[in-house]
Amino acid sequence: MPSGLSYPALKCVLEFLEPPKRFLITARSQSLQRVCKSTTLRVNRLENYETGLCLDNFDIGTFRNNAVLLKNEKNKRQVVNQAPSHLIQKEVVEKVKEFYMSGKLCVNQASFEKDYPENPFSLPSNFQLKTNNLDTPYVYFDHILSKIDSTCFPLNSLTIDIEEPVSLIHPVINSARYLEVFVPSSSQIIKFPNIHVLPNKNVVFFNSNCGLDDLVGIIRYWAEHGRETGTDYFFAPCEFFATDDRLHGLDEVFAEFRSDHGDEQPESPRLSIPIINSTSKINVYGNQRRSWASRGILMKVEQTE
Repeated sequence: MPSGLSYPALKCVLEFLEPPKRFLITARSQSLQRVCKSTTLRVNRLENYETGLCLDNFDIGTFRNNAVLLKNEKNKRQVVNQAPSHLIQKEVVEKVKEFYMSGKLCVNQASFEKDYPENPFSLPSNFQLKTNNLDTPYVYFDHILSKIDSTCFPLNSLTIDIEEPVSLIHPVINSARYLEVFVPSSSQIIKFPNIHVLPNKNVVFFNSNCGLDDLVGIIRYWAEHGRETGTDYFFAPCEFFATDDRLHGLDEVFAEFRSDHGDEQPESPRLSIPIINSTSKINVYGNQRRSWASRGILMKVEQTE
């Protein structure tokens, strides 16, 4: 009879098992569960939402009748377990996340959704996250940062959902190689203080309420203080026709730098503003597309040809 795996070998096997297999196997053994808790869980995608979570293709959801649904999206198999009746759903969710999210998680893309006000956001006390790509509501930002391994910074990409005016001047935000700022369409008009000094090189603002004054301020600051070649800022206003309004306003303010081809050729800059003491220019493009945004304004610092 072959001997069992050594402790290091067992940890290595568990670390790279798909989540459904890992939890199915360890659920049958108390000793394996202890090993599992001390072994990093590697997944490509983590989604943490109000009533459950998703680890790659493994979805764990809870319901008001205390049912816990385990679903493998890969093979469409699912199992329904019943939590004790004396627990309320919030307590069931906490126990589910304590079981599946305790310990170290190494994740390519981590996403956190905002809970309802009556369900304060929480993570298992020993939850530790390694990720280079984070998507989170701003209200959870500091709490989640405290759970992320310091070796993960700077992040490759950071997406933050913002529902109230905040400053984007933050070392973790500003070190992200790609920053995406999403403003829910139901939110109030939001302004970002000091947006013109934001040091990030690649930024996308979805449903942003950045007005003409904000865009003019950014361009003038870049033109006066300089900006790294390759800087790329995209603005997708929340109102469909706001893009045209902003573009016409920029045309008036920077009329002397207006291009003759910007309207007919979207790939050509509409405006081309020189940067003082530099061979680069700030090129402004209209009617651009990014991801699911239908139309937006692109500001790009490019080398003069």
